[in-house]
Amino acid sequence: MLLNNISINPVTTLTFILGVLLLAACLLISGRKRLVGLRLFLLVSSATTFALLTSSQSYYFLSPDQLLVAFGFAVGPAFYLFVCGLVYVNAQRFLFKLCHFMPMLVVLVMGAQSDSLIYLLFLSQLGYAILSLRLVRKYHFASFFTVSYAESTRLYWVYQFVFMLGLVYLLELIRLTVQHNLAIGVVQHWNLIDLILVSVAFGFLINKVLRKPPLFDGLEEFESQERQISIEVDSAYRENAKQLFRVLESKVHDDRWYRTSGLSVQDLAREIGASLRDTSWAIAQGAGTNFCDFVNEMRVEAVKNAMRPDTEPEQIEELSQEAGFCHYESFKRAFRKFTGYEPEQYAKQHLIS
Repeated sequence: MLLNNISINPVTTLTFILGVLLLAACLLISGRKRLVGLRLFLLVSSATTFALLTSSQSYYFLSPDQLLVAFGFAVGPAFYLFVCGLVYVNAQRFLFKLCHFMPMLVVLVMGAQSDSLIYLLFLSQLGYAILSLRLVRKYHFASFFTVSYAESTRLYWVYQFVFMLGLVYLLELIRLTVQHNLAIGVVQHWNLIDLILVSVAFGFLINKVLRKPPLFDGLEEFESQERQISIEVDSAYRENAKQLFRVLESKVHDDRWYRTSGLSVQDLAREIGASLRDTSWAIAQGAGTNFCDFVNEMRVEAVKNAMRPDTEPEQIEELSQEAGFCHYESFKRAFRKFTGYEPEQYAKQHLIS
């Protein structure tokens, strides 16, 4: 049996526990359509973790190192597909998913094993990390230019997870380079530190997902609009944009549309009878910023005008909700962005009784 040939020590114990916890996390997030990619990522990561325990096992067709490298080539694509599921409403096509796992299949079939393959594995994971972060960046760009509640849909925790996991991969790469000159005890402690960091990273990721963060649903439509946009800017178009912005500013500020928590560019475009393209461009040119900041700055001003030096945090939260913010944390981030202060700090230092 597998466990009979495995020496029990802190590294193998923590490896086994991590693998089991990743499998358990798959069950906790079941039933959520946009987390199908995360379940795949957790399954691949769990399989990779258990593969670490097979160093003393023998197989007819696969060596333990070959199995570990093959699963390693699946980690990057699985994470990328997880990010695709977060930022897009519609799932990616099956064949599109399958093509990303071709390197894994090649390693399983060819069976080649060399140091160059290990470095190629690290490059593959780095490439998929960059693709994933670029996708998150595009998601943020689209949400901030489209909806007023973009602050609450940010996926900055994906950046943080990639940073933590990237630190582990960097340590592993250094270890592979120098381990021949290290004592076995040092290597074991190094492995233990890596496992602890991986466990912390996955715990952080699972905690963020289980808190069910709100997600922006309009990236696909935004990309479709981008492909259709072909603006030839001339003086007449700029003048029309200025006039359009004055109308938009009046609707949002004077008519207090900013209080609508789910306000979007589409809502304004429908109200004034303009195209989504012209509305977005008018706001970007007239306000000099994106739609979310354009609206949130008005909301912050409304809260500032309603605050008093003795305003309690609970009252500030109520004021933020009245101003149109969906979440208090989103309000505090926006408040810091436009004032440089925390709401309570601003009330005490800048308001006079």
